[in-house]
Amino acid sequence: MSEEIIELVEAELKQIKNPLIQDFVAFTLMKAPTYLTQVASSSTGKYHPPQSRLEPYGLVNHLKSTVSFGIRFGRAYGFENDDMDAVIAACLLHDILKYSDYEKGVEVKQRHTSKDHDFSSALFVHRAAREFHAERGEEVPMLSVITGSIAWHMGRWSIRKNPAHAVKAFPEEYSLHEIVVHLADMASSNPDVHMLNIEPAEISVA
Repeated sequence: MSEEIIELVEAELKQIKNPLIQDFVAFTLMKAPTYLTQVASSSTGKYHPPQSRLEPYGLVNHLKSTVSFGIRFGRAYGFENDDMDAVIAACLLHDILKYSDYEKGVEVKQRHTSKDHDFSSALFVHRAAREFHAERGEEVPMLSVITGSIAWHMGRWSIRKNPAHAVKAFPEEYSLHEIVVHLADMASSNPDVHMLNIEPAEISVA
């Protein structure tokens, strides 16, 4: 992935106050599949607003919108500092493997969105954290909160192929961070939502 994705979500990255978490999210986005900026958020468009159905930038619009809702819902729960940063990080990274299966290869783009992309994305982010630690010598703050919120962002629609990762009851067994990220994703997927989005004509890619 080129630095284009960093430029597209620069405003959202700046919302992360902890520089280590911000650096990690940027580090992970740079390792995202090359298709990330080129695809729509949904392969059918059935449950997403027009801005998220664009090709290119539809999925990026969805990520940006999810951050916006995540911040608002996080504030409602009293989140601040690293708690809020973890929510923003998870919102930015929750669909990083939207069209991929972690075990089949990050760059293997499926025709339709992966039904298990929540778990695959969490695995990808966890691997990125190991690589971040190897390169920087730093542990990622709130990592388990970030990956947990990504892994369970589909709420009661989560599917687990691996029996070791059984579906847990929503909302009783969910953390507040997981609930906030799930609700932010749901809100930004509403076909009627209006959001500040990227129009393809506004982007000049060298």
